[in-house]
Amino acid sequence: MQYARSSDTIVELQSFPTVKKLYFLFVLPLSTIFVYGQEGLPLEQQLLLARYDMEWTAPESPYRVNKRPYNAFQEFDFGLYLRKEKVEIRYLFIPFEDDSKRELIPHLRAPRMAMHLASNDEDSHIAAHEIDPTVLDSVYQADWGQVFYFPPKKGFSEAKGCQMMALYREGIGMCFVFLLFEEAPPSLPDLAELLRFLPRRLQN
Repeated sequence: MQYARSSDTIVELQSFPTVKKLYFLFVLPLSTIFVYGQEGLPLEQQLLLARYDMEWTAPESPYRVNKRPYNAFQEFDFGLYLRKEKVEIRYLFIPFEDDSKRELIPHLRAPRMAMHLASNDEDSHIAAHEIDPTVLDSVYQADWGQVFYFPPKKGFSEAKGCQMMALYREGIGMCFVFLLFEEAPPSLPDLAELLRFLPRRLQN
């Protein structure tokens, strides 16, 4: 996989005088950053991933990072939009709680999230399946994982379809990956694998 990508915007600006390059870079919206490499996430998001012992791989296609997301129906920590695939990806992280009253039980928390986000239309359905244990361990480095498919409520997204993946690791927490699309692209399985827990540390 090629991790380093050049920004079409930056490439076009390279032929302009230095003053113009600085000007166009300056007027990019502060709430959005264009990145094309694994190191391209804003520092705030890199620190967030480190907190949850996770790593993220940049997609091969150009993407836009929304580092100050807002959704009144369901919050999330940060998101991406891939113009070529027409897919939006949102990430939500939930910390592990030692307090038994606030214990994070993944196989209960994940279905509740799916029911919260799924459309209430009569012809809408939720499909779910467990992630294969081999994939769960070798790809995601997680203790538990499940994938859900459903049409989302309009309050969450105007997209027709949502693939929601929930991953959990004991002692660290849980993450939700929401892939939103009009039509699922062939690259959807690869996009679901951009985020994973770091390899487990060896115990002395």
